[in-house]
Amino acid sequence: FGSCRSSRPKAVVAIKPFSRMSELVDSKASARLFRKVCSREPRTFQGPSGSYTGLQLLVVKHTLLYRHLAMTRVSEGDRAVEVGCSYGHCTALFGCTALGIDHAPEKIEDARRAYPQCQWGCGDVFGDDMSWLDRDATVLFLDIGGGRNYKPVMKALAILIPLMPSLRLVVAKSIEVSTFLLKIESSILTVARDLAMSKDDDAEAAEEVAVEIRRRGGELPVSLIYSHLICGPSLRYLVGKQRIVSVLKKMAPLLQVVEASSGPPEVRERVRVAQGEVLPPPPSVLLPLREELSRRLRKQLNNGQEWALLAVFGRLPRGLFKKFLAVAADPELHRQASDPSLDARSVEPWSEVWQSSVALRHFHAFLVSAPEFAVLGDTMAQVATMDELYKLRVRWTGEVSVEAADVDVVPQALNGQRVVLQVLDGNWCAAEGDVPEIKDLIVERAWLLVGGQVVEQLTDEVTEEADE
Repeated sequence: FGSCRSSRPKAVVAIKPFSRMSELVDSKASARLFRKVCSREPRTFQGPSGSYTGLQLLVVKHTLLYRHLAMTRVSEGDRAVEVGCSYGHCTALFGCTALGIDHAPEKIEDARRAYPQCQWGCGDVFGDDMSWLDRDATVLFLDIGGGRNYKPVMKALAILIPLMPSLRLVVAKSIEVSTFLLKIESSILTVARDLAMSKDDDAEAAEEVAVEIRRRGGELPVSLIYSHLICGPSLRYLVGKQRIVSVLKKMAPLLQVVEASSGPPEVRERVRVAQGEVLPPPPSVLLPLREELSRRLRKQLNNGQEWALLAVFGRLPRGLFKKFLAVAADPELHRQASDPSLDARSVEPWSEVWQSSVALRHFHAFLVSAPEFAVLGDTMAQVATMDELYKLRVRWTGEVSVEAADVDVVPQALNGQRVVLQVLDGNWCAAEGDVPEIKDLIVERAWLLVGGQVVEQLTDEVTEEADE
């Protein structure tokens, strides 16, 4: 492996993949994990078949599948590197010339004694110069902590992959990356960008938070960041669920964390944003939600009768309107909800009653802006009071409006590395002797990336046959 700080590694004799499957449960923790995955209901997925050229990047959640791939996807002619090898158990499973790297010298010494047939090196991918890695390596396994936050894993991949241009296969073990790709709809765009050039997202995330909080009048309880912002679900992964408050506090004067003197205790810790331009929501996100909201309302109002606005609002799916409110937030409507001249109750900002008033005002604004709905009733001034909103009625006019985003799409040439990214799982069972055996290797999601851009979603649900 080039100038690897020690003697040239010895080749390892190829191992028949399933002859050593019992080593997958060589500890109490892995045995517990095996029992857990075996207890799950088997899943069957069907989808289009086909092969795609490019670097194969496989993301897995747990050690069993990670080690299974080390035994079944690596051939005798490969040159394999594992970063984050710990005591070397997985590195020793490769059926080829193998190098294990870890930042802990004591673990490397134990691995060298236990598996002298492999090459071992000590290094920190984030702090050390790793240019000594073998440029002819064809396989990279990465395990820097299965529960590690999303960002360090992606940063490690962005550092390591360019150092080994001969790679054909990369396997990364990460619960956070897997979950991010499976749960957040737009996550693949972030992952594709980070693979091409990973960077510190704290400042970028703070800017995004500031833009969204300005749409909400300049202030938001910390406890509502994840649930009330468009970027909220992604922040859990990009920043880390335990770091959000510390990150916000570092972003002064753009963001300030303050304690309100009144209000419900759970919403007194607030984030206030410095004054700045209030940017409109992206049309590509807003318009599909407006259309879905219109479709639901047309279905409810298709009898041509007038309905009380409050009754129509109460029958809307809460999840849908919550998404709409996250995108369409308007600072003026938030201000109106706090105006005592418009609501005699003088409700406390960010209390449940206040948030309901904000939501109702956004619903009213949506109806007024949609020509297919007629809002009926009298208001004394341009801005309705809460009492007046309660008395308004709504009717579908019979029209169907079609809103389209005025976006110029400029085709771009796609240059750069082709990456086939897959999130894998599997159906496991216990073979003879209680040895782990994988029945089906499941591709939960898959995409084709080129040069840091998403070219195609290959499939939602595909099952691969397990390696024979």
